[in-house]
Amino acid sequence: MRVLKFGGSSLANYECLSKVASLVKSQLKSETLLVLSAPGGMTDSLVELAELAQNSQLFEEQWAALVERSHGLKHQVEQAGFEILNWPDFSQLQQKLSGVALLGLCPDAVKAYVISFGERISVALMQALLVEFKPTYLDATQCISSQGGYLDAVASVSASKGGFKQQMSQAPSKVYIMPGFTASNDKGELTTLGRNGSDYSAAIAAASVEAEVCQIWTDVDGVYSADPRFITKAVKIDNLSYKEAMELSYFGAKVLHPKTILPCAKASVPCEIKNTHNPDSSGSLISDVAGDDKTVKALSSLEDLAMLTVSGPGMKGKVGMASRVFDALAKDDVSIVLITQSSCEFSISFCVHEEDLQLSLIHI
Repeated sequence: MRVLKFGGSSLANYECLSKVASLVKSQLKSETLLVLSAPGGMTDSLVELAELAQNSQLFEEQWAALVERSHGLKHQVEQAGFEILNWPDFSQLQQKLSGVALLGLCPDAVKAYVISFGERISVALMQALLVEFKPTYLDATQCISSQGGYLDAVASVSASKGGFKQQMSQAPSKVYIMPGFTASNDKGELTTLGRNGSDYSAAIAAASVEAEVCQIWTDVDGVYSADPRFITKAVKIDNLSYKEAMELSYFGAKVLHPKTILPCAKASVPCEIKNTHNPDSSGSLISDVAGDDKTVKALSSLEDLAMLTVSGPGMKGKVGMASRVFDALAKDDVSIVLITQSSCEFSISFCVHEEDLQLSLIHI
């Protein structure tokens, strides 16, 4: 079994969808599970619709644009001679948005449904394009079990294994297709795995089915030694260890979702980063083997951070001072990105996301 995940930029329009379908056909050496994101930019459109509705603002123009784009893709696939059988119910989505507008409130459970709608569109289109293989649709809410809230849930591999096994045994196929980004909680309710969470979905799937490889197909050739937008001499890294990849993902390497690597690492499933638009490129392989002994393999950076410093002579030798500071921030779910303490113990500095700066200042 191989798991192939395709991101939004790989599914943005009919040309991209056709290219992915052709690529999948060329890759069918064994059973394959496809995990799909929403078409590029569609999740942003759905988030905007949810916010407009919640604020009781008019959203007819944005709704029309979403419907026009979605049905335009559907029409192009049908014009090419394919039949779409599992087209998602737009009337249900519209009813939920109307209800949100009426209440002026968007519960997280409803928002999770709204913002995950795009993945279902991708799945319906791809099922049609791969009809010759009779692909089996896997309902992510029946496969992936999660804990936590509705919008940034944490998936469990151990709890998901049974779901995948049951769903796949009901309709065995050479090709399985599953929407990314979504899961379910212990009540069976739909949850989402955080923005850009389809990579995470693919990793959970790969670990659950003990796949031979998890391929993340995106719009770059792999992981680079630095951000090529800023460092023109950045080069692609052919091999990384799981630990190296996790460090890079947490510290700004956008090609890797921070949650993706751990499930693959725990299950020892190699993870490849590949380019849909340049499939012949070797990509980057993330596995148990680092590949070389370079002291510095890559540099990453984080943007929109703020550094705060708590200092004073009264902190010298004061037991539990750091704990008190961080406990105060934890009460409001402020995530601390980086921590450093001076050797003289007179100060503690830490970084938070800029959006949490004012909240952090209240507590310290």
